[in-house]
Amino acid sequence: MAPLYERCGVRCAVLLPQAPDEALTSAYEAPVLLTTARRLMADCLNDPALWRRHGGENRHWALVDDADRVLIDDAVQPLVLSAPGHNPLLLEAVVQAREMAQAFRRGEHYEDRAGVLRFTPAGQRLLDEREGVLSTFWRAPRRRDELVMQALVVRDRFVRGRHYQVQSDPSGAQRIVLGGDTPVAALVPQRTLHTGLLQALEAREGLPPSDPPVVTGRLSHQELFGRYRLLGGIASTLGGLEGELWRIYGAVVLHQRRADAGPAVQHAPAPDHETAYAVAAEAAAQAVKAGAAVLVALRRPDSFRAFAEALRVRALTPAMLGAPAPSPEDGVLAPGQLLLVPDPLLPGLDVRMAPPGTPLLLLQPEALESARAETLFAARGLRGATERRLLRLWPVSPAEGAAPALGRAPAVLRLPLLRIALGLQRRRRARQARLVRRQLFLQEQQLLLQLAFAARGDVSRSPR
Repeated sequence: MAPLYERCGVRCAVLLPQAPDEALTSAYEAPVLLTTARRLMADCLNDPALWRRHGGENRHWALVDDADRVLIDDAVQPLVLSAPGHNPLLLEAVVQAREMAQAFRRGEHYEDRAGVLRFTPAGQRLLDEREGVLSTFWRAPRRRDELVMQALVVRDRFVRGRHYQVQSDPSGAQRIVLGGDTPVAALVPQRTLHTGLLQALEAREGLPPSDPPVVTGRLSHQELFGRYRLLGGIASTLGGLEGELWRIYGAVVLHQRRADAGPAVQHAPAPDHETAYAVAAEAAAQAVKAGAAVLVALRRPDSFRAFAEALRVRALTPAMLGAPAPSPEDGVLAPGQLLLVPDPLLPGLDVRMAPPGTPLLLLQPEALESARAETLFAARGLRGATERRLLRLWPVSPAEGAAPALGRAPAVLRLPLLRIALGLQRRRRARQARLVRRQLFLQEQQLLLQLAFAARGDVSRSPR
């Protein structure tokens, strides 16, 4: 893009994530700057003076690629800067919270629904009875609840060897190393990391707690791009996000009709998920035998195991895309190759055929999280595929609320009724997701106020 801007008489700078600090000043002085949102947030936190001098005051327009992911999906996930610190009250409270959590039982004292933990009335009474174990500073209801909830998450969800490791450093001391098959952020409520999580794991393993870092700054995509006077962007699809983009950023969505032809779509209802997997696996086997590539989108974690078993019965071994950020090689499909893609990774996947001209079969054995995800999936494989077919199956289950009506309806009305029920269910989920994002944003604002207050004094020495 830089040569294009230069031919128009506008100087353009490119700032890569690994660029040295010496390149910051010259890059931010350029009228047009090409960089990543993560780099912008890091520079804003590390050098506020540079941002105010060359960024916030002089830059009026921001153009965002993958606008749906940056401005909505990851909008409230903050970039956090920290420094070494010392907080004896937190170290003591983490051990005390672990002792309190031993008396809590799932279903009786708390519920785990859609990844969010909530205390039941019996759990609230138990909290009130046992809060005397905590020091005075941590007895405030919100601090107490979050501390015990974090102890429950560590006890119930984290598995040693899968989500974290216990390793020895050169001195022989043992320490916790986070990381594994599942991202840690996916295990905690509302996908946010709380202070003291590492210390809670150390308490679980019986290790001496380490000093937690002190947060020196936090910034999210929503706060960053909310500072610009004008904001624009582009995305594969923004269907269903028009209202949220307008309320948060004042952005109007303009839909452009795609010039390319979509795949030949075939819809088919199925009596249950097992039948849908069997039909999809048989279609995949026939496509592989004919020399086509197959791309499968699945939403539920247990769907991978069930569908992989249906494929193994037909002597098919699928590859699964599991990296958080797919590399270009992950999107290359060869004749006879079968690739399973989780629903959350669809926005970052761009499939191309090797060699060009390879036919592509898109399989969707179950409804995805949203209509936007299904639109993204139907657009995969535009590069290099001369023939694209999409088989979309609609398994019926009582949870979808359409099973009783489908049993009494004529066969010709079953698929429309099921699609209406799924549409209503998706609207409810989208509304819940918007509320969660709003709640996380408000929590971030409260944390920023707390950090500003803590900067005026040592909170760890305060009695409240």
